[in-house]
Amino acid sequence: MAKYAQYTSVSVARSRTQIEDCLERYGASSFVSGWDRARGISAVGFEFNGLVFRIEISIPADCTAQEERQRWRVLLLVLKAKLEAVECGISTVEEEFLAYVMTPGGTLGKRLLPQLNGIAKSGAIPPLLGVTPVCVPACPGTCLPGRDRQAADRQRTGRDELGVVASAVDDR
Repeated sequence: MAKYAQYTSVSVARSRTQIEDCLERYGASSFVSGWDRARGISAVGFEFNGLVFRIEISIPADCTAQEERQRWRVLLLVLKAKLEAVECGISTVEEEFLAYVMTPGGTLGKRLLPQLNGIAKSGAIPPLLGVTPVCVPACPGTCLPGRDRQAADRQRTGRDELGVVASAVDDR
């Protein structure tokens, strides 16, 4: 068993309330928590800057009440540390919680982690939302999630296919 909070007597309900209070104090605009015993998980969801995040805690069937209390305390510790790093300007909410961003197919982490070694080796990021990336030939390994080749060219050169300087305002 992990050491942090291994002897805690703080209830799961109290930890959950403290997590909610912490997220609210740092500016979250919504919060939800729940559990699914059949899947062996508890989860919290929250929203910052228009992005929805979901963090799951594994609660296997053989997990003791003490271990469950400890896991909730650890989650509170992690959230406090990440949000304090954001508050101090070390990072952003998006950087700290990137793996937990919800997409139509689940969290980014759950979608990308199985492909991480391939991404690291190739440098190509797979499409996430059914949008085919547009790769820029002049920048190997760089793929822009664009709508068309012209958008990629404007992004790369600042000019359209006729050589006209692209507007500072994106018309998409």
